[in-house]
Amino acid sequence: MVSAWNVRRSLELTALSNETARRGNSGYYNSGRVDLELRDIEERAQGLYRACTEVWEAYGFRKSRPFLNAVIEHCLDPLLGTRQGSIQSELLLRDVRIGRPGASDSAIAALARKLPVLRSEWSTKFEIEARDIEIRELATRLSAPTLDDKPSIDDVASVVGNSVTEADHRAVTRKRRSREKPACYETALNVVRSDKDIAPLAFCKKMDSKAAQYPAEPKYKPPSSWRADTFFIQHRKRPNTVSSFLSRLRRKACEEAL
Repeated sequence: MVSAWNVRRSLELTALSNETARRGNSGYYNSGRVDLELRDIEERAQGLYRACTEVWEAYGFRKSRPFLNAVIEHCLDPLLGTRQGSIQSELLLRDVRIGRPGASDSAIAALARKLPVLRSEWSTKFEIEARDIEIRELATRLSAPTLDDKPSIDDVASVVGNSVTEADHRAVTRKRRSREKPACYETALNVVRSDKDIAPLAFCKKMDSKAAQYPAEPKYKPPSSWRADTFFIQHRKRPNTVSSFLSRLRRKACEEAL
């Protein structure tokens, strides 16, 4: 897997250098290199997460908040730190080779700004997934056949994150009214059915590409409540809403697979 990534990255770097030479604009290389590296890191992070999940579940364990925290601490954080250092060294070496010291300073600075944003997006994604797991476990306990197995008010509060009253506890056990599904729901669900591990950005690009092909079709456009023309714009503006929407689709796809 790693060798395939490295080969593809090498080909993309060569193509970027050729395009920079064709344009005759050295500034094009820096912006293109940052975009290329961020895309590569996102794909590597997704692959790492998928591998960790497969190994974890192969041993009979279920995903949980400690597992997701461990993935961030022991896999994603080292990946981001290592890639940042490697890319910076490569850029500085390129400056020496072309005889222009400092030419890559803007790319190094941009990468240093954007990597924490990428890390924050993964952290938000894992927090949403952890809450989903905890809520599903709580729902399972709420449906327990005996009263002794049902969660206490403190159990509910540990998931909700606040102290709750008796009325709040009763409200949690009541069945929620199903929300109205957006026009894009079934189309988006089909995308998730075909790839349950699809990353939020890849999901947005796939939906937006369909919307570009069929601009009159509302089933390819984001929910109207988002007030965004495309999924990508919403992902840049409020990535949490896209991750939450994608999480609901994954839950639905998993329920159908049972």
